[in-house]
Amino acid sequence: MEHSMKDMLRKKVAPLLVALAAVAALLFGSAMAANAATANADTKAKACQNNDSLDRREKVVCIARSQLGVRERGTTKRAANNCQKYFRDFGSKLNCDDDVKGPWCAAFTRWVWTKAGVPNTPKSFLVSNWAAALTRVRTPKPGDVAVASSGQHIEIVVWVNGKTIHTIDGNGGNNSVAKGSHRKGAMTYYRMGS
Repeated sequence: MEHSMKDMLRKKVAPLLVALAAVAALLFGSAMAANAATANADTKAKACQNNDSLDRREKVVCIARSQLGVRERGTTKRAANNCQKYFRDFGSKLNCDDDVKGPWCAAFTRWVWTKAGVPNTPKSFLVSNWAAALTRVRTPKPGDVAVASSGQHIEIVVWVNGKTIHTIDGNGGNNSVAKGSHRKGAMTYYRMGS
């Protein structure tokens, strides 16, 4: 009898519990998963920051990668850990939805460079001010930045593979911190402060 009860539980109750867990994940999971992912991103960024075996360029790349998947979700009223932290950590009242006064791609870049200890990091949240403050280079290295020809978007260079430049940027794919790539010369490159 005991054996058949276990079989019944395994065959009938277990699938029901799995279904209930799936429903709960659908109802509550996306918000909880987003908050957990971002909290995990902050833990990873701190680990990169404190890793003394990494040089400054490696720290920039490590911290940028730690933020992959952080999303644009909300306003300054929301205390959730999302792209607002890239403004909030500098005491700014700007928000992720206001790309006129401060694109969050520039806020993300400033946040990463500051966390990595890059000297002379531009204080502006405007991409055009970054281009004006930095030295232009022909071939970027990891840690440098790529600015779109429109002057409205900035990305962190994480890897150069021949003529392909791999980047990570705030407000990238699907309004999140995302990976990108382009052919060398498709953007203008600027040297990380030293």
